[in-house]
Amino acid sequence: MLLQLKKNIPATKVTGKWMFLRELVDRWMLESAHGGVYTDRLVIAGSEDPLLYRTLLRLSNDMKSHAIVSYTGTGTRLGLELLSSQKVNASCLNWGEVEESPQRHPALLQNYKQHQQWVLVSAFKRERGFMIHPERKPEDCSSESLLSSELKWGIRQDGSGTVHFLNELLAQHKMKIKNLSSTVKVFSNRETAALIVSG
Repeated sequence: MLLQLKKNIPATKVTGKWMFLRELVDRWMLESAHGGVYTDRLVIAGSEDPLLYRTLLRLSNDMKSHAIVSYTGTGTRLGLELLSSQKVNASCLNWGEVEESPQRHPALLQNYKQHQQWVLVSAFKRERGFMIHPERKPEDCSSESLLSSELKWGIRQDGSGTVHFLNELLAQHKMKIKNLSSTVKVFSNRETAALIVSG
């Protein structure tokens, strides 16, 4: 039985003793502070998208000190987990080819029991490809040649749409990430680009 104590602190009474569930108390504190997390904050996680990032920078600039706008590229899966646990207000997702997104995105959301309370908005179309250092670019830039080359690969974190895309591409060539010549884990497209520029 979940009850509300005085001042709405969430608690449960078990065998005559009050028990305070840490996660519920933490959420209550967040929602109670500074007028409530939903009144002066917009927290977004999920897939990294440069257009969304630019849009949110403009929104943040327009809002000035009236609200905090925050966006972190956690990858699609972690973003949805954070949305599911109500730790963020929205999550950006990028899962599969653009032509297949009307089927893939709703199918992905159905893995989360809260998905019926969510609204899916299609905002941007993205093209996917490989970033390659110009001095190391092979003559043949076909997917098959790149995947079988001696290039060192920057691989995004598990649960990101980019890794999902790469795994599907590798599967078409009967390969796995472990078959790539050399890999390093990266957590954003910007980090990947910086590592490429630095060699």
